[in-house]
Amino acid sequence: MKKLLSTLLISILGLSSLSTARVSGLELERTPIGEQKIILNQESIPSVSAELVESITSIRKAPQIFSDEVARSTDDMLEKLSVLYLAVERAENDLKDNNDIHLSKAIDEMKLDISLLESDIIKNGAIELTADQVITMFDEVNTGSVSTLSVIGQPKDTVNTKYFMYGPYTIATSAGNCTYYYVTATAMSTKSSMYTSQLVEMKGNKVSTYLNAVVDVYVQKAIGATVGALGWWTNFLPWELLFQSPPSTHYNITADYTIRGDYVTNVKFIWCYSPTINNYYLGVVLNSTSVREEHDEKYVYNGKPYTNKKIKNYTVNCDNYSNVTAITKKYWEGNENVRVEYIKKIDYRLNKNYVKSVYPKYAQAYYNMN
Repeated sequence: MKKLLSTLLISILGLSSLSTARVSGLELERTPIGEQKIILNQESIPSVSAELVESITSIRKAPQIFSDEVARSTDDMLEKLSVLYLAVERAENDLKDNNDIHLSKAIDEMKLDISLLESDIIKNGAIELTADQVITMFDEVNTGSVSTLSVIGQPKDTVNTKYFMYGPYTIATSAGNCTYYYVTATAMSTKSSMYTSQLVEMKGNKVSTYLNAVVDVYVQKAIGATVGALGWWTNFLPWELLFQSPPSTHYNITADYTIRGDYVTNVKFIWCYSPTINNYYLGVVLNSTSVREEHDEKYVYNGKPYTNKKIKNYTVNCDNYSNVTAITKKYWEGNENVRVEYIKKIDYRLNKNYVKSVYPKYAQAYYNMN
């Protein structure tokens, strides 16, 4: 991640005046405004050849027409997929220790759901990229020099991540037409770099403290042309614990309350086409984090253990995750060379008292996913 960050920082801070041997000043003047920043900074922005994109998308029979409604529907399915992938992995691990026929049946049902979701995503216009296509696409990426490429290297594999490609689409902007495609990547395993697990330990206290307590989740988002140039704000997502009320005789017993959180990030990489150079250039990276929390309260009364457990699932999107058309148009009309949006951190508080911050994984490039 730091390697691409340095590349992006260079492109933002020092390369706006680069000249190029492939495009003359006169050609640049004739180029649509939206494309000019790409031409001026082409050596520093990751790119993929149009021939590669065409070879992948040639299997389609009909032209692609983008719909935000279809995209949101697909995002919902991908979110469910990311949860199911991890649920199957967790259940299969449990099955090794407990050969339970009911658990085995549940795994089969979840795998069927996964198959149906993947099929529906394809019907929505996506192309599932093979491991070879992902690696080849990364090989095609141009980040400036042979030395840079040799340092970055190839992704180790794609077995832990699923990639779906959409487009190309063409939109009209005030800076000329923009043709783009995007790839959505989602973690398939806890081995993916896009998965993290955190234990949030609430303070030990009396059982009665937790009965009407409220957990507050503050989500801090980051947005900018590069990581580090941050604009941020907070969203507020409160909920009651909803634990079962124990007998009043238990109220003065000390309890341990913990939250085990699983955080899975889905990423959209948006690539914009330069007709002048016949390459697609990385323009926008959007991150979304799906959270599964296991709220667990444990205490002992008269030598007998008691447990209250609740599951919470929610997803936090960067601001433009579901606004592909709008953010691509804004990017094409603006001055940013690469725009990155992600979830910076999630703060946990109990009854307004700060407990812990969790920093979900996020990606800026394909190799961050594995």
